[in-house]
Amino acid sequence: MFFGPSFAMSQGLAPLRMRAVATSLVLLSRLLVGLGLGPLLVGMISDHLKPNRRRRSGLALRIGVRGYRESLGGGALLLGCATCREDLVRATKYA
Repeated sequence: MFFGPSFAMSQGLAPLRMRAVATSLVLLSRLLVGLGLGPLLVGMISDHLKPNRRRRSGLALRIGVRGYRESLGGGALLLGCATCREDLVRATKYA
């Protein structure tokens, strides 16, 4: 559900000749964070908890997903949306 609005926002903010680059940068940043930081943090949580071996990975995954979704994801969304209207007005004024 979040891919569509974020790509639409990057398309709306970028000039016509830079829309493909803007969308690719959004996708690249998501892949770097999601595939780079995600497994690393879940592994660090799993090593820190050290419960029995069977439940460790499942518990670490649940903590990682819930922590990202509720704190980091929500905070990034609020920070990013704080200036969306002004950015879109400014982008359409100079387009």
